[in-house]
Amino acid sequence: MLDTPPSRNALDFLDAPDRLTGFFDGRALKLLLAPTGFAARALGVGTGAILGVLKRITGAELLEDLSVFFQALGGLIDGFRERAEAVRTLLTDPRTTFLVITSPQRDSAEEAIFFADKLRSAKMNFGALIINRVHFVGSETEPAPALATVAGQLSGEFDEPLAARLLSSYSDSLAQAERDAATIERLIEETGELEPVIVPELAGDVHDVEGLVAIHDQLFAAH
Repeated sequence: MLDTPPSRNALDFLDAPDRLTGFFDGRALKLLLAPTGFAARALGVGTGAILGVLKRITGAELLEDLSVFFQALGGLIDGFRERAEAVRTLLTDPRTTFLVITSPQRDSAEEAIFFADKLRSAKMNFGALIINRVHFVGSETEPAPALATVAGQLSGEFDEPLAARLLSSYSDSLAQAERDAATIERLIEETGELEPVIVPELAGDVHDVEGLVAIHDQLFAAH
């Protein structure tokens, strides 16, 4: 499992094998590794323009140190390259599955859409979309009552100030549930995941075994 919020930082991990291989195969490193490479030639220029620029930007000593370091590392580069290739193979293996987990908040949803698109572009297995902390009012079997209905019920049970506050809270809950539903529809449309796993907002924080069991029941309720 890889936990990398935000997902754009996760892409650095996904790209790491290619970046590492590209670095080892790069022209600059080959020049530093060569016995008569760029560093040695530059240091022999004397007071020439190249040496002057290097001294001002990096210092000639730094360039020489880099050359010595990478020449000492030369015997290990093939091993690094092989391991980078093995990681790339693992990430693109059909048996490797990525689960994209998001909330219905706008920023999180944008990250999830971006990540799912990049996974597919990289030919990596996008296994499932999990949408966490979704707000619901009512259910499929018992739809949420209309605002006017609730207003009438409250007016007969509570004094006017308290009824107004309760009605305002219910209205906010309805609006939040509608926003979450709209975001879920957009996530389905943009990611192509027609059956995302929906985990509702729980009554309290998940900090114990009971909370974990509740999450488990939601994740695997229909699977």
